[in-house]
Amino acid sequence: MKLCVVAPFGRMGSEVLQLAEANTNIEIVGLLDAPDSSKIGSTLSGVRVTDEPSFALTGADVYIDFSSSASSQKVATAALATEVAAVVGTTALDDTAVAALSKLSSVAPTLVAANFSLGVNLLVHLTAKAVASLPSFDTEILEIHHKRKVDAPSGTAIALLEAAAEARTLTANEVQNSHRFGITGPRSENEIGVMALRGGDVIGDHTVYLFSDEERLELTHRAANRAVFAKGALSAASWLHGKPPGEYRMNDVLGLT
Repeated sequence: MKLCVVAPFGRMGSEVLQLAEANTNIEIVGLLDAPDSSKIGSTLSGVRVTDEPSFALTGADVYIDFSSSASSQKVATAALATEVAAVVGTTALDDTAVAALSKLSSVAPTLVAANFSLGVNLLVHLTAKAVASLPSFDTEILEIHHKRKVDAPSGTAIALLEAAAEARTLTANEVQNSHRFGITGPRSENEIGVMALRGGDVIGDHTVYLFSDEERLELTHRAANRAVFAKGALSAASWLHGKPPGEYRMNDVLGLT
């Protein structure tokens, strides 16, 4: 598999690059960084770092992108011309980026995920099953991340919320409550609290609680290091390679659909 890595010096991009370099089944053919990067023009793994999406994507089968919404939009638009498959883990994608990736999926396979941990994606699946099986239980979601994370709740917490809401044939907007403060009144029947804690260097903890008056079920995933996300992204890229155009999910990679 010939791979292009977007933002190869970022937190996740560097993890992806390191693992890809050690994999004899992967050839790195493109490295795309931001225009203001001091690394532009340097060489890494025998590949010149560029800020030109079209140049970086040349010859690639798949690109992996953990960058920014604006960057993801530009790369997806450039990938249209060469029909390069996309694995995107950028968080907080805006409507323009989402539209660009949707357009790309008409000519190439694309997979966008809030979290590439195989365990987290199984947790999302199990959450839907648990909420559907225990319709009378109250559901709450708690996530913890490092103090530098800029968005809240996390994309993974939102994915868990959406899975829980769908299991009750409701939408996330109908049930989400992330603003409890003061005299809030009793908890409504269908609401799902989604709470975020920030501190230290926590990679990512997510817990789904299901409460009844007599018992409590907790489904928890804790990430020990960022390599777990990079490994999942590379697994997704290998699985996506050669697939027909379309929008895919991590459930497809795990065989859960």
